[in-house]
Amino acid sequence: MSQGIPCVRYGELYTLHRYFIREFGSFVGEHVARSATPIRRGDLLIATSGETKADIGPTAVVDSDEQAVAGGDLVIFRTTEADPTFLAYLLNSHDLQTQKAKVAKGDAVVHIYTADLRDLLVNLPELTEQRAIASALSDASAWVESLDALIAKKRSTRIAVCQSLLANWSDWTSVSLSEVTSRASGCWGHDQLFDGASLCNVIRAGDITPSGKLVSIAQRYLSPTELSKSEVLKNDIVITASGNGLGKTWLSDGRADMAASNFVRRLRADGARVIPAFIAHVLLSDVGRRQLDSHTATSAYPNLMPSFFEEEWLRLPSLDEQRAIAGVLTEMDCEIDALVAQRDKAELIRQGMAQDILSGKVRLV
Repeated sequence: MSQGIPCVRYGELYTLHRYFIREFGSFVGEHVARSATPIRRGDLLIATSGETKADIGPTAVVDSDEQAVAGGDLVIFRTTEADPTFLAYLLNSHDLQTQKAKVAKGDAVVHIYTADLRDLLVNLPELTEQRAIASALSDASAWVESLDALIAKKRSTRIAVCQSLLANWSDWTSVSLSEVTSRASGCWGHDQLFDGASLCNVIRAGDITPSGKLVSIAQRYLSPTELSKSEVLKNDIVITASGNGLGKTWLSDGRADMAASNFVRRLRADGARVIPAFIAHVLLSDVGRRQLDSHTATSAYPNLMPSFFEEEWLRLPSLDEQRAIAGVLTEMDCEIDALVAQRDKAELIRQGMAQDILSGKVRLV
């Protein structure tokens, strides 16, 4: 429901509301709202159900005057004796999270009960210091949130630019991937060393993110024949061909001793006809995704059909234009990556600051 009375659901404390509830992602009808508990500015909402004990009980403070209600599996804590924003940070701190995990119950579905929440031990400074701590941590959170917003904006802009640049202009040539790349299946290799084997970094389907980053590898031993078949060199394109996350693509940056596993395919571009980075950007775009969807064998375990590589769906401009398009998109990706790294550093600083202040190691008053 996209209209009605705003409602906070317990799952949204894990995904949508971090420390603060300022906007609402769910709504209920008036008949449901009448039987639900109203919430107001300054209320603390604690999720009492979750998937893991380590994450149970995320807490957020209502920072809105909009009429709204709480959904099920939420505890509402209301106080006039402490600063609610301070309590939101405190109840999400490492020490309190450890306490909540110890008293949580269940395995497949984890619960924490009101009686257990009453027994949590907290150190409360004077109200003046609580407000100073809340202000300092809110500033740090705002820093991280501003970077999140900037990253989201840059990503949205990048999508729009990519769609415009890859608009399949009328003078572009239609080709198949097989015409402009050579394709090879990888191999899994062996877990034990044997004569003539090389230790390689083998790329599995799960090692590539949807955004085209390589985040892990498996070290395996490959024979010379296996290595020659599956070796991944600089500017080779690795694409997942089986399983969940079909079509995830990584453009090799030249890391040493890389090889493709049996669940991915290695594409090696014909440099006289295509720019590898251009192909990689197309595969990661909406254009590539639509083709992946139409060339996937639907089953319990999806597989990329040979027609994805054989049909002439790929539109190519001149080499110079390919190079220019790839350059623009790569530069935008680098800018986003730099912002993500900056955001991650800011979050580490915020976490360290919160740990020092909430534990009393650093005093603000």
